[in-house]
Amino acid sequence: MAQLLVNNAIMTCSFGSAPCNLVVLDPTVQGSSNPMANIMDYVFPTNISGFKMCTSPGNPSVAAKFGAPSPCTPNIAAPWAPGVPDVLVRNMPAVDNTCMLNCGFGGVITVTFAGQVNDMAT
Repeated sequence: MAQLLVNNAIMTCSFGSAPCNLVVLDPTVQGSSNPMANIMDYVFPTNISGFKMCTSPGNPSVAAKFGAPSPCTPNIAAPWAPGVPDVLVRNMPAVDNTCMLNCGFGGVITVTFAGQVNDMAT
């Protein structure tokens, strides 16, 4: 069964060099004593600080350095997908550990740890 994401969930990017923690600022809805995420918690640098270094050839900064890694600045234009439509957090679908984000530079951001183990998505 899928696990709902909360503050400090751990994510990785297919072109990033290190994991990153999700930051959920609004504590209105809690899961395991942490603020729960909704599909709109995808903004760089507010919710996602970056994955240290980027190696994507689609990143102009990497291309300018002839393929050498460059600091990660995720280019995320759309919310978490698909979301959990039957669980609302702050009037938007919740996010679980099966959801993903796409970076405009070609990376795929996935969840490696939901941040909690008690609250399950249905």
